[in-house]
Amino acid sequence: MAVNLDKPHLWKEDTKASVDYYNRWFLRFAPKAFRKTRERVTAEVERVIIKSNYFLDLSAELLHSKPHML
Repeated sequence: MAVNLDKPHLWKEDTKASVDYYNRWFLRFAPKAFRKTRERVTAEVERVIIKSNYFLDLSAELLHSKPHML
């Protein structure tokens, strides 16, 4: 269903609301899993930033070897 397909000016607000809703739901119903996942993902993002020299050295080879970076 493409509710806002023709309303790109709403996408940023909708995305933020969706992420906020998801985070609140997850914190309420699975706080330990949320924290553990958040810690794991934060560490992975930090590794990617460092490995790519703060995104200055992004290359096709790096992205191909670590597609999850995207």
